[in-house]
Amino acid sequence: MFDRSLLELARGAGWRIILVGVLQILAYLGEIGILAGAAGLVYAGLAGTSFLQPGLVFGISALLTLAGGLAADWIQARVGERIRTDLRQRMLAKSFALGGERGHLSESGFTQLFAEGVENLDTYFSQYLPSAILALTSPFLILILSGIINKPMMWILAGLTIVLLPLIPVSIILVSRRAKGVFGQYWDRYIRLGTRFSDTLRGLVELKDFDTAGRKRDQLNAETEQFRVATMKVLIMQLWSTCIMDLVTYGGSAGAVAASLALSLTDPTPASIALALFTILVALRFFLPLRRMGSLFHIAMNGTTAGRDILAYLKIEEPTWGEAVPTFTGLTLKGVGYTYRDDRTTQALHDIDLNLPATGLFGIVGVSGAGKSTLGKLLAGALRPSAGELSISGVNINSVSRSWFYDNFSYLTSDPYLFPTSINQAFSAVCPGIDQARIKELLKLVNLDYLIEEKRLDTPLKEDAQDLSGGERQRLALALAIGNRRRVLIVDEAISAVDAQSEADILNALQALSNEMLVIVITHRLVELKQAVKVLAISEGTALGFAPLAELKVQGQLPAIGGDL
Repeated sequence: MFDRSLLELARGAGWRIILVGVLQILAYLGEIGILAGAAGLVYAGLAGTSFLQPGLVFGISALLTLAGGLAADWIQARVGERIRTDLRQRMLAKSFALGGERGHLSESGFTQLFAEGVENLDTYFSQYLPSAILALTSPFLILILSGIINKPMMWILAGLTIVLLPLIPVSIILVSRRAKGVFGQYWDRYIRLGTRFSDTLRGLVELKDFDTAGRKRDQLNAETEQFRVATMKVLIMQLWSTCIMDLVTYGGSAGAVAASLALSLTDPTPASIALALFTILVALRFFLPLRRMGSLFHIAMNGTTAGRDILAYLKIEEPTWGEAVPTFTGLTLKGVGYTYRDDRTTQALHDIDLNLPATGLFGIVGVSGAGKSTLGKLLAGALRPSAGELSISGVNINSVSRSWFYDNFSYLTSDPYLFPTSINQAFSAVCPGIDQARIKELLKLVNLDYLIEEKRLDTPLKEDAQDLSGGERQRLALALAIGNRRRVLIVDEAISAVDAQSEADILNALQALSNEMLVIVITHRLVELKQAVKVLAISEGTALGFAPLAELKVQGQLPAIGGDL
């Protein structure tokens, strides 16, 4: 099983993989030499000859085995480390380049591929392929050795090897034809189950609030059962292939042992006894390389499946950036549509037209799944339109400088991640050069000034600020987002977990900020948009209207997108 396309993922490591295989062959020859030396020592003892020559063979072979084995293990470890590090760096770099686009991968799917997928692919390159080199070489070694010794015992062993050894690769090939689909299904189920579980944990509060936890539980149970079935198919396949390999390995060894004993009994001379001992000891060694390759086959199959997903991810088209540095005068969307690059067949957005000035508070409203967040990610540069044009100050986003864009646009989600640093350190990282007075001003703006009174600004937060409440994390993230005065602030359901008083204070703060920057609030709650200049109402990816909130109500466009607003 060799997938040439995956060599692109092991760039610069190809010759090292071959070198590991060559060193393993040398260590393997050393092991045969050790067995030959041991048999020679037995012959010397029975025949009363000198132990010097077999002793030298034994010692030199032991050194060769030790040196080859240690060198192979050392290079193998370096190859694995190099592949893992390089792949993860490339995946991270690709993730930063793509922004919010991940193709068919979810966030948790990317995490699983980044962790376990890379590990399995490392096993394929650093262990399976060198083992395959040794396994394919071992049949030729037995033929050469039989020709050198030229005794019936060795030719019987060679004959058994030639007859039985092909059964292992043949069984692997037959299994792999069936296994390719099974392992692909297993890996897909594994990724999907991880995604469902992660999404469910994140939305546990909302599921309970909307009384849909039971339905989600049933969905998870169904996904788990599908994964169990896929896992059992993999295990059954592994059991069959293991049985075949063990039958060939131990059956062939047993046949060689029986033949050697029978021939030695017919001619019980020291030379015959020593040769029989060598044949018995070496018989199993000739079958073990293919047995080891077969044992790694299943992990390698997972690795190749993950490798194809990694390769597909690395080949996703990256968004285009230019060199233009416009003077910000507003955003314009003309006929913008978007279709996710995954197994979904419907568009997330259809023909969105929108004109936003350089300043002011504007809103985007719709029920869950209407396309609000997708539109927000388009405005934030995380996604690029599949159709239509998004322009900034009349310049297509593809021509805008990337550094200028991220210096002037800020996007805040409902579940922001906060690093385990102190609040002061967080502000210093996000807003270089910020002073203590400005930090206190921002915290007061989002109703977190009590943290100043409690002297918690220099206290390290826990991972993702778990020592703060959900509302406190959202407010702190908002303060960090507005710390650097940018031209555009996109707030995507980012104040959903705050109390009523804090919500009112934050909305007043956003209203004040909108006098000098463009603020876009994405929400499913109309109360957050009372101060908005205009509101874009969308349903199922289609714009229903863009007008002041009161006008949308009069026109009857808000009820059309759901009564939960």
